Amino acid sequence: NTVVTNDPTTKLQSTDVGIMFLHGVVFCSLSSFMLAYHVHEKAIMTAIIPMTLLVTSSPVHAKLFWRLCALGHFGLLPLLFRPVELPFKIVLYILNMAFMTYALDISLTGVDKWGIGILSIVS
Repeated sequence: NTVVTNDPTTKLQSTDVGIMFLHGVVFCSLSSFMLAYHVHEKAIMTAIIPMTLLVTSSPVHAKLFWRLCALGHFGLLPLLFRPVELPFKIVLYILNMAFMTYALDISLTGVDKWGIGILSIVS
């Protein structure tokens, strides 16, 4: 029993269970989105939402999250189909992507290279 409790892989497995579970959820939801018979525009949200929990863990996750959000939110734009909504959806999409790029850059590097200081006010 003491050999099992002192085994370093046991400790590694217990700390990575949540991360591995989130990877599995994201993988399954992306697979379901890609291979489903009937795909809605909103179905990509099932992969984007759990990916938000992994976004600050590594630059690889941040890049994947950025791509998922860019393509997923772009795919949602046709749901706002009235001509009066066109300027609003384009401006909001561009602002969302710019702020997400800024926030991910600061969260991964810890340095505000852009000099805006928005996140220092929030936190």
